Amino acid sequence: GYGVTATRDLTGQVASLNEEQLSKKSATNVETMLQNAAAGVVVSLASSNPNEKIRVRVRGEASLSGDNEPLYVVDGMPVSSDVMSAISPSDIQSIDVLKDASATAVYGSKGANGVILITTKTGVKGKPKFKVNVEYSANTPMFPVEHVDAPTIINMANIAYRNAGSFGSLYSDDIIKQYADQSNPLRYPDVNWYELMTKDFSSSVNADFSMVGGSNKVRYYIGVGYVHDGSILKEVTKGTNYQYDKFNYRVNLDWDITKSTSLSFKF
Repeated sequence: GYGVTATRDLTGQVASLNEEQLSKKSATNVETMLQNAAAGVVVSLASSNPNEKIRVRVRGEASLSGDNEPLYVVDGMPVSSDVMSAISPSDIQSIDVLKDASATAVYGSKGANGVILITTKTGVKGKPKFKVNVEYSANTPMFPVEHVDAPTIINMANIAYRNAGSFGSLYSDDIIKQYADQSNPLRYPDVNWYELMTKDFSSSVNADFSMVGGSNKVRYYIGVGYVHDGSILKEVTKGTNYQYDKFNYRVNLDWDITKSTSLSFKF
């Protein structure tokens, strides 16, 4: 029941993505590959922080207080959702999503929130084949914020006070002058926070390398990947860097010991 069944015996709702479909998706993690890929599967991010954990829901929220995470099964082994960040999208052969209640027949209560079956690539008989893929992108703000200086804001506030008849709240000409010439910036600051906190652009890199091959007895797949997701936010103080860097690798070995016995290593 761990991902292998005859088509005639499968009566539940299953959404499948093969290698060709997955290759058309430019994604840096497994969760975003599921976005807009299957009906009933919702992928969301709580904030713009690239280090934030991505939330995946199958058939919505099943509990108000309990865990609503689906069960992840990688190459037949149930794993926690934290393991997903260590898997490169380029190492995945196929993804199947079990969406209805029939998933609980195989996986019990763990499959109550849906099951996501992930099959990674394996080696094939033949000479070594190498594949290198590098994607680079530059990110820029779509709508830069124009700075309005402090004297302009104060003059607008004075107009509002006059229209409301609050003449006692008006800023004096001396205060406006100090905002304008910045003679006392600690008391009368004029800071362009957008320019101070953001950069004009950030870069993102997604690179992976794989080698596949094998003989009559042993087959292997080796994959190495690196992801860099930059941020337009500057590192104002140490430890406030919002960029994301990830390095991962995968080795799948299949060894036919005898005609009836085989051994697989996946790590």
